[in-house]
Amino acid sequence: MLCFDKDIDPELQSLILSTFSSLKRHTDEDLKPKLKTIIEDYALGLLNKIGTEPKNKESLKTKELRAIIFKTLSITCENNEYINKLNEIYIQYNSNKSSIDPNITASAIASVAHHGNEKTYAEYFSKYIDGETPQEKMRFLYSLAEFKHPKLLEKTLTASLSDNIKNQDAPYLIAYALRNYRHSEKTWSFIENNWADIIKKFPDNAVPRIFGGIKIISNKKLADRINLFFKNNPIPQGQKTIDQNLEKMYQNINFVNYQKEKLNAWLK
Repeated sequence: MLCFDKDIDPELQSLILSTFSSLKRHTDEDLKPKLKTIIEDYALGLLNKIGTEPKNKESLKTKELRAIIFKTLSITCENNEYINKLNEIYIQYNSNKSSIDPNITASAIASVAHHGNEKTYAEYFSKYIDGETPQEKMRFLYSLAEFKHPKLLEKTLTASLSDNIKNQDAPYLIAYALRNYRHSEKTWSFIENNWADIIKKFPDNAVPRIFGGIKIISNKKLADRINLFFKNNPIPQGQKTIDQNLEKMYQNINFVNYQKEKLNAWLK
């Protein structure tokens, strides 16, 4: 860790910080506060090197890294200072979009969604419908899958099969929900229960796009359900890719089962 925190390359640190987030998922509840402190100390150490505010002639990589750190502190560490900071950035974005760096905007939108309520959800949905640019529309659409409350997930999944979301966008929205570990099982149940509508509504080449997220599944029972589903419902247009994702899913489960006990023992 002491050598990695000297390198401020955003690709490296994004990988490290996203790995921290995955570790949190597999940490015993009583040990999560300790892990969050470790992640927070690491992230704040990086931030101390680059500063909390952008500087003149700062590189794009530095801007990207700051955005990643802010997001980690807000979402993974649940640090109130950075939750509030990203809330303020989101408010400023709504007042004057051009005044905010796009990298930090993305982190703010993700953070506000993660900690958001029904009112925020309705606002995000409207921003997808009325977005000024395709990029803005997609950013708010994908963020609908970040809201934690199960009722808001239900709204998102139901909307994906409605006329409110374009057919070319909806498969990606379901895919984002499936990738969110909090929502994976409920999203999969939605897919199973609505399969006839899904294959009827979406173009054949769009259906496989839904399933990229299965490779991060770490629940063996759910994985076996998914595997059985594809045996009973083959998808000729993307079966090779799906088979590869199924293989990666089981590799992930084996890795988690092997490492989870070691992780929790180390934290103790």
